[in-house]
Amino acid sequence: MNTILACLFSTLVITFVSAQNGVWDTTAVVDMGNGTTLIIAESFEDTVHSIYTSQGKLESRTYFASGVYERYYENGKTMWQQERKNDRANGEMKFFDPNGTHVGTLALKNDTITDTLFLHLSKTIVFGRWTYSSVVHGGMRRPDGTSNISRASGQKIFSKMYAVKHDKVEPAKKYAEFSTDAYGFFFFMAEEGSFGIFSAHNPLEDVTPEMGTMLPRKGSSVHTTWSVSGPIQVSNNFCYLPYHVHSVGYAP
Repeated sequence: MNTILACLFSTLVITFVSAQNGVWDTTAVVDMGNGTTLIIAESFEDTVHSIYTSQGKLESRTYFASGVYERYYENGKTMWQQERKNDRANGEMKFFDPNGTHVGTLALKNDTITDTLFLHLSKTIVFGRWTYSSVVHGGMRRPDGTSNISRASGQKIFSKMYAVKHDKVEPAKKYAEFSTDAYGFFFFMAEEGSFGIFSAHNPLEDVTPEMGTMLPRKGSSVHTTWSVSGPIQVSNNFCYLPYHVHSVGYAP
């Protein structure tokens, strides 16, 4: 029988420590502050990170002993299996549709695709990563006289998105809804055609057939540009989309 030896509480983390047959196990529950919860289970055999959505659905699970990272659909089926090493995608990455059909396998090295190993001939997939960078120019110089400039970059994690398949006759409507994971990766099943991909915050009524994403934004205090400038052409069963947003801001 497990015996709870300690229970440590804070505003963000709850940790449980137990022992069974002389073997220590630790479980930590972490509120990630964005509607998701991380459960870290550590044992002698393995360390497992499980992320749950605000609805209590299992979003992903990482097995550190094997280096396998799995992400799941809302129906519980596997969306992808990714081999990770040194906190990056290194090895094979297998994709599945919501019914569990294997639809593609890529080889990656340090988060970069190096080869396409398998693509299902009757399926089309879109895989990408949403990254960002920003530069903010401060209004006051530092005491040493240098300019007050701050820079940031990274991945947009757990961000909701949607795709539109463009039709020059019909008004824009959502083709697929999805979200990025803890590393900024996203994936959805598609078909050949012309698409636009947008943040869930972007109004659907603003989307036109000429758009691959939201138009660059220019103002007195911020200037935002996207790596996608026109409609995204999806063909030949696979489309990889590096989705990057860069903003320059000016503080008063």
